Order: sequence, then structure tokens, then C-alpha cells
Amino acid sequence: MFNRYCNIIGNIYDPYKFRILGSFYAPTAQILKEVAIEPMAMVQLVFMLLGVPLFLGMWVNYWKPRLAKSIARVLKIVSLLFFVVLICIALYANRIILVDYIWYVFWLVVIHNLIAFISGFSLAKLVGLNTANTRTITIETGIQNSGLGLLLIVTFFDGLGGMALLAAFWGIWHLVSGLLLASFWSSREIITKEI
Repeated sequence: MFNRYCNIIGNIYDPYKFRILGSFYAPTAQILKEVAIEPMAMVQLVFMLLGVPLFLGMWVNYWKPRLAKSIARVLKIVSLLFFVVLICIALYANRIILVDYIWYVFWLVVIHNLIAFISGFSLAKLVGLNTANTRTITIETGIQNSGLGLLLIVTFFDGLGGMALLAAFWGIWHLVSGLLLASFWSSREIITKEI
């Protein structure tokens, strides 16, 4: 349920947040001027990529739950394959930059991911959520949509090297960190209590 609302709000909020926060850092502000990102164009793209499938999925699940389950199995595989292909394309297109900057990118992504996991976990604990909800908030905060990021970079920034490399590596790292965290938590009991 939480994920559903975050996706709906993110479809509208993220493009504007990107524009506002990007303008605070001079080199990024210059790039934003050169590529002239229209927040509404980004909202429309994000809505088409996330909003439409989300609403269609909810609609099909409401009216035909069995069909939704069978479609979901296929779509999980197709979306994962698409994501892997997208990452491979971004890494290949930026292979020269990758060799020169891999360690900077690696540590930037790992540290950002750790901060996101820790802040999600801490905030959930601070407001008194139970174990299951704390884990959900931690994962939702720590794992960003790298596939969407890559598509936005290709669409609005002509695949700008450093951005594409960062988003591609982010996708790889999130698979690793998400699986590690899920494995760790799967061996721990979920303590539930009413909120």
C-alpha cells in the first residue's frame, strides 16, 4: 500500500524536485540550462512509464486477480531482462569513462545507498513502526528506480556519460545490496505489533 502511494506522489513530485535541487549546484545548473528540461515533459514521461502500468495493474488486479497473477509472473521476467539490457547498454556506451571513474562511482553509490538504508530504517524506528513496516520503509528508501533514471538520462540528457554510468552502476549495486539485505532479514524473525 505504501509503495503504491509513493509511486503516485513520485510521478508528480520527482521531476520538480530534480529541477529545483539540480539548480543549487553550479555545474548541474548549467547542464539543466543547456538541455532545458521541461518538468511537465518529465512528469508525462514518468507517468507513462510508471503511472499507466501502475493503474492498469491495479485495475486488472481488482477485476481479474487470477489474470493479474499470471501476467505478473511474465512481467517480472521481462522487466528484469529489460533492466539488465538497459544497464549493459549504458555501461558499454560509457566503457571509457567506466575505466577512469569506477572507484569514484563505486564509493559514491555505496555510501549513498548506506545513508538511504540507515535513514529509512532510523525514521521507521523513530516513528515506532513494527518490524515488517520498518523493513518495507528501509527497502523503499534504500532502493531507487535505476531503470527509470537511465531512461530519463537517455531521454532528457542524451545519455550524458557520467549520469548514465552512475545510474547503471546504481542498478547493479541495488541488486547486490537489496539481495544482501533481504538475505540477512530472511533469517530473522518478523516481530509484529499493532501501530
